[in-house]
Amino acid sequence: MPKFVQYILLLQGLYYVMTGLWPIVDIRSFEIVSGPKTDIWLVKTVSLLLTTVGITYLISAREKQLTTSIRVLVTSVAGALLFIDVYYNFKGIISDIYLIDGLIQLIFILLWVFYFVRERNS
Repeated sequence: MPKFVQYILLLQGLYYVMTGLWPIVDIRSFEIVSGPKTDIWLVKTVSLLLTTVGITYLISAREKQLTTSIRVLVTSVAGALLFIDVYYNFKGIISDIYLIDGLIQLIFILLWVFYFVRERNS
């Protein structure tokens, strides 16, 4: 596995673990930044799922394994989060802070597309 790929997996994995654990550790500070939530159980459910995805990326980076399943996961999770961030922000349901997360998801997608295109052309 090229170092570039390992670094993307590490970065994306750490980002998902940190943002996933935040509402679990301190829901109040999370709500101060992201806005009030009505279904705390749902926030924590999504947070735990995001944390497990991040841990999976970290394991993949450590094992230097970029399987087809991981390729699908790194792009589809980032794409799903990007869609949610933009769509629900524009509908006025979530705060503008989610657009920053959307930009980060877009950067992850572009990094992966860059790598996949480069890999295919090699």
